[in-house]
Parts: sequence; structure tokens; C-alpha cells
Amino acid sequence: MPIDDTSPPREHYQVEPAVVEDLQRRRSNYAQAGGASEPDLHSFVFLHPELVTCYLDEEQSLVWRKEAKLSTADRVDMFALFYGRSRCDLIECKGPNEPIIDARGITRYLNKSLVQLSGYRDAFTSGLPLDRRLHINIENRPRLVLIGDVKTRNPIPVTDQAALLEKALHTSDKWKDDYDCGLLIVLTWDMLAEKAKDRTDITLV
Repeated sequence: MPIDDTSPPREHYQVEPAVVEDLQRRRSNYAQAGGASEPDLHSFVFLHPELVTCYLDEEQSLVWRKEAKLSTADRVDMFALFYGRSRCDLIECKGPNEPIIDARGITRYLNKSLVQLSGYRDAFTSGLPLDRRLHINIENRPRLVLIGDVKTRNPIPVTDQAALLEKALHTSDKWKDDYDCGLLIVLTWDMLAEKAKDRTDITLV
């Protein structure tokens, strides 16, 4: 019996070069000096979900909701559900006022942002029925995605940014388990743009 090909169609990964260039402009020192903020960044990503779709290697989004209110007074920046996936994603975007990486390395804002995201997940799952058949507490827990900023005088290569984040998450008693099992994804705006830029080089057939 043949096995169906479940790999995501390549066209869903395509990102227009102009979108990547616009994101990089919004991340520039000039834009930040002009008042570029966290809401500006997550509004931009909401208008271009292909950026996140590309980074996560997902198919097209079935649900892409901005500022979704859970069972708390707070709102997660974005709520996403991708085609073929059994769990949803809670996405939080952080701007230049709360960088997760600075010249000294990982900042306190990384843990602060993850605590915030974890609270959103607790609020989300608290409204679900307690049915052991659903395995809500394990298999179907929402995946947490944090997109954070880097604030340094000299640019840090995206590979170094990724290594800093991986080390911090892998050695954290609080976040290690979620990170190791794929329920926690942390990236920077630079990493998001770099992955999208790589995808613009794909020639569709």
C-alpha cells in the first residue's frame, strides 16, 4: 500500500523578497529611532503569515488570528492553527524595548516573555474539558512561539543568536522539557528574516 506524501507544498514557503526587505527595514536602527515598536512588528507579521509559516516549515494556516483573547484579560499577539496539525500555536512578538539578546548575551526578558507565554497556554488549556482520551496535557498542548529582538551595537550573526538561545533553553530547568519536545520555539527577528530570505531563492516548479 503506497504511503501518501505528506510533505508541505513548496509554494506555501514562498516569501516575496520585498516582504523580507520591509521586515529588515523595520528592524533597522533608523526605524527604531523613529519609534518602531512591538505592535508594529506583530502587525506586520500578521499581514505576512508566510514569514512564520516558512520558518516553522508548516503548510498554510487554517486560522491566523491577531491578538487572541484567552481566558485572561491579556491577549496573546497571535493564535495560529496550521493545516494538518493537531495543536495550535500561541505566538508572542517582542520589540526593541524588551530584547531577548543584548551585547552581554541572553537577557532577563527571555524568561519574562516565556513566563508570559506559558501563562497564555495555562489560560487556554484551563477552558478545555478534562477528558483523558484527549491527552490535553501532553500531545495537544499548544506550541509556544516567541519572536524576540536583539539589541547590540555590533550585529550578531544569526547562527550565534540561535546558539545563545539553544544553550539558554536547553540548560533551563523551567523550559528544557518544552524545548526538547518541540513545544517551545524561540527565534529572533533576524533569524525570521534570514530564513525567509533563503526561501525567496527557491525556484518553484
